[in-house]
Amino acid sequence: MRLALALFLLALLFCLCVTGPNSSHIEASDGYLVHNLDTGLNYLTIQEALDADETLNGHTILVEAGTFFEHVIITKSISLNGESRDTTVIDGSGTGTVLRISADSTSVNNFTIRNGGHGSSWSSSCLYSEYCRNVWIENNIIMNATNGIIFYGLSDSAMHQNLVQGCGSMGLHLDGSSTNCSIAFNTVMDCLEGIELERCSGNFVIDNVLNRNNASIVFNSCTESNTLRNNNLTSQMYNIIVWGPSIASFVQDIDISNKVNGKTVHYITNAQNATLDPVNCPNAGYIAAANCTGITIKDFNLSSNRDGLLLAQSTNCTISNVTLSGNLGPLLHGGLTFFRSTINQIVNTHVTNSTVAICLYQSDGNLFYHNTFIYNSMQVISDFTSPFSPPSGTRSTAEWDNGLEGNYWSNYIGFDSDNDGIGNTPHVIDTSNTDGHPLMGIFSSFNTSKGKLVEVISNSTIDSFNYFESNSTIRIAVSNSTVSQNHGFCRISIPYEVMSDPFMVTIDGASPTYWNYMLYDNGTNRWIYFEYEHSTREIVIVPEFSPFLIMPLLIIATLPVVMVYKRKQSL
Repeated sequence: MRLALALFLLALLFCLCVTGPNSSHIEASDGYLVHNLDTGLNYLTIQEALDADETLNGHTILVEAGTFFEHVIITKSISLNGESRDTTVIDGSGTGTVLRISADSTSVNNFTIRNGGHGSSWSSSCLYSEYCRNVWIENNIIMNATNGIIFYGLSDSAMHQNLVQGCGSMGLHLDGSSTNCSIAFNTVMDCLEGIELERCSGNFVIDNVLNRNNASIVFNSCTESNTLRNNNLTSQMYNIIVWGPSIASFVQDIDISNKVNGKTVHYITNAQNATLDPVNCPNAGYIAAANCTGITIKDFNLSSNRDGLLLAQSTNCTISNVTLSGNLGPLLHGGLTFFRSTINQIVNTHVTNSTVAICLYQSDGNLFYHNTFIYNSMQVISDFTSPFSPPSGTRSTAEWDNGLEGNYWSNYIGFDSDNDGIGNTPHVIDTSNTDGHPLMGIFSSFNTSKGKLVEVISNSTIDSFNYFESNSTIRIAVSNSTVSQNHGFCRISIPYEVMSDPFMVTIDGASPTYWNYMLYDNGTNRWIYFEYEHSTREIVIVPEFSPFLIMPLLIIATLPVVMVYKRKQSL
């Protein structure tokens, strides 16, 4: 009996020596995958290792490959490292926040963090941290939750080299006055919003790849400037959305190193009296002017980029010959967007097949004429609130014609009974905005060798325009705009420096079916109007006594004399 008791005591002492005072701490060789590298202690779960009394600030926790179905909360300044981000998995089983950080000077590296909640709150996230400093999230795979990584009220922190995909709302998000944070070298895919900076400033978004997100990067109500450099944004929806309550939200540091769908971002701030065109802004994919004066934006095609063109608190600017087409998406966004921008002029710009042609937020006194608005879901929202909110009901007021000619609207239902190319009745846009001279055809402008513009309003397709200075001749080739179209017209403004009056028009060598060559005259230009039956036609305009016409007339006039002379000779 005494021998048995002695043997039992020796066995108990041996177990205590092997396992130590805490039975949860055993050697890694016994299958325990979580290790405190500073104490040498080992654990069954990540949370057990973090909560252990022996785990202190500054310690490093290493997690071997495996899947851990946990909701982890970090309350100490530690480094949490996975063996490999492809094989070390923290899985939240589809609920709540998978990993929450509530301590300064913390890092999380080399994990797959997945299957957070799918609710509408921020708690449905793979990784969340608030009001901390010096938090580093590096080289992780973040996937399958409402939100990927959310930093709220953080400073001096970083999200680097992470792969984020399949998040129903936000991929990477900074909010709550976060500052001096870095979002760099990440890949974000298949999220509603790839990267969003909200109500924060002084942060850096650098060298990220964003692909197939509904919105690549969103700046929402940022309090001051953030820096955007060398990001590659590829989306079939929206690439850059900038909005907020004041001009400070729009004055962001976004340079041409950023690309949208392979094209260059031109985001201009605090500029005066500059010209943006394809010569000095080549390969443009996105254009915005914030806090600018006297800027001219012309000759761009910004089709199918969803983001449209933005003027934020900019005045005395001109937008001319810009095309925005196919910018369709779920937001009230995508055409010409104005934030507190006044006394600007928008001319010869085409917005077609877009969600909204023009959004006006507290932007009065802008002048729109000779523009084309075709088949947009909404032509004008003059009570615009934001891309994310319904209209407010408080409308901006603009001028929609120059006193003579307005714009072409595909939803205009009026008629032109007096044959001048202008609708007989105004086009009512909303209760505060009316186009008094809606166009019955699309406006086009053509330069000549004399540096003067010939302006054409027509319901035909203009296939070519040529001006021959040697004999002051204009030739225009037109065709049907639709297969069923059988009637065409042109309303043309011709400078006297291009051609002296009176004018003569022929359609395939014959007179128009209707013409008015004295439609309007302002002393420098003459407006003429004519109609024709439709097919492919050649229009020729010359001075009435041009040699171009005199020779055929002379031949016709002398033909009877020649015939009489020949008859006499035969007798």
